[in-house]
This record gives sequence, structure tokens and C-alpha cells, in this order.
Amino acid sequence: LGGTMEHHPHWTDEQHGQHSRHTLRGDTALCAFMALSLLTFVATYALSLTVDVHKLHSPYLFLSESIDYAPSSCVGSFLLSPACALYAVTVYLRHEQLDSMGLMPRGRWLGLAAALGGHGVAAFQVHNLFVVHYAAAGVFFAGTTLYVMVCARHERRRAVPTRSRACSTIRQLAAVLAPLLVVYALVIGPLLISRAVHGADIDYKDDEDRPASASDDPVVYAYVLSLAVVELAIYFTFAAYFASLLPELQVVRICFSVTRHMPAHGTAAIAGGALSEPFINYIAPHS
Repeated sequence: LGGTMEHHPHWTDEQHGQHSRHTLRGDTALCAFMALSLLTFVATYALSLTVDVHKLHSPYLFLSESIDYAPSSCVGSFLLSPACALYAVTVYLRHEQLDSMGLMPRGRWLGLAAALGGHGVAAFQVHNLFVVHYAAAGVFFAGTTLYVMVCARHERRRAVPTRSRACSTIRQLAAVLAPLLVVYALVIGPLLISRAVHGADIDYKDDEDRPASASDDPVVYAYVLSLAVVELAIYFTFAAYFASLLPELQVVRICFSVTRHMPAHGTAAIAGGALSEPFINYIAPHS
């Protein structure tokens, strides 16, 4: 299936064939990506707080915990995987848009790698393969953070034309806030490890006789809860960045055509095996 980004491609009918034009707006892919990702965690948080056998509780309010056990894990995998596919599509569309303007875009591979990491998060739950899950989560958060930073810096240095100054400002702010939040998480992580090394219990969720609020170490409880809050803040920072691309991608069109070819002698030639090419060809249009 070939595609190109055009505003008004020209289509003509050929002899013994007919072209069908199909067009998809770029902001449609972006809206679907954001809606699916938001719906994923609204649904999984609701399920993991009420229905799951291992219910979610404070301070373990992480995104990963909300998709750890069935049925929320099933919903998470079902919705998050297509959301990550649309994430990759959004990254590709933005790259092609800037490239068509001769602005030498940067960061595409970071975004695509981050989308792949998101697939890993959806496929491998913490309680099944925690090493793979956290590795994929690291690729997702690091990749998306670097993607946001690289793209925002490129937009500023190359004076990329924008359709909304407010949206451009949001992207620049996201490029500052996201790495700061990631650095905070990277600082808290070693502090938790240090507490564990010195005998503190940092995994209350497996002790069903004692709720987390009855923790022997309130500092550990505060650390874990702050990490969960920071993770959500990072997610919403990413969401704000991509939402700010909505005005830009509204002018992008994904166009393709399906050409149905009929041989000169019609259906008789088809029955006799006289076709010299596939009955349906997918053709990338040109402006």
C-alpha cells in the first residue's frame, strides 16, 4: 500500500480500469492515538481498583501496576498496542511534514523506538516478566523524552513555521518539564534501593494483612507515592506535547488509491488465466 502526503492529488480514469481515491487527515491518526492511550488507562485504573484479584492500592498507583493483572491487563494489551502503532504513525507523519518543507527533521527513530517500547509494556506485564517490562518502559519513557526534546530544539533552532503560537509554547515547555521529571524519578529510584539495602520493606502489596498506609517506614511510602505521581505527570506532559501538534497535522493528508484493472477481454480473460498483472494494484499517487 503506497501513500503520499498531498493536498490535492489529481486522479484520472484509465481504460479498462478505475481509480478510487482515499484520503485520511493526519490529525485523525493523532486524535485516535491520544484517545486510545487515554481510554486505556482510564479503563485499566477503574478495573484494577475495583475488579482485579490483586487490586491496585496506594502507594502503588503506577501505570504498569494498572495493567498488571486480568482483566485490566487484557484491556491494557488490547488498547495500548494499537495506540502505540498510532504513535509511530504520528511520528512518521510529523517527520514527513517537516521533510516536505525542507526543514531536515530530527528524532524520528527515537519516536519509533519509543512506540516499540510501548508495545513491550503492553505485552509483558510486571508479574510475568518484570525485567522485560521495565526495560520496555525505559525505552518508552527515555525515547519519548528525547524525542520531545530533540523535536522542540529543532523547531526552535530552525524557526519551524507553526499554526499556533500557544501550541508551540506548550511543546517548548514539555521539552523542559519532561526531562526534569525523569531526572527526579532517577534520583528517587536509588534512594529507594538504598532503603531496601538497609532493611526497609518497599513491597507492601504482597502482604495482604498489612495495608500500605500502615507502613513501618513513612519515608519509603512517600518515595513510592511520589514516583507514581511523577510517572503520571510525565505521561500527561507527553500528552500535552502531542496534543499541541493537532493544528499542524490538520493540514496533512494521507492519500492513496486502489486501482481495479480489467483486462481487455473482460471476465472471460480472467477465467482463462490471461491476466498479466494482479487484479487489484495499490498505487502510490504523485502530485
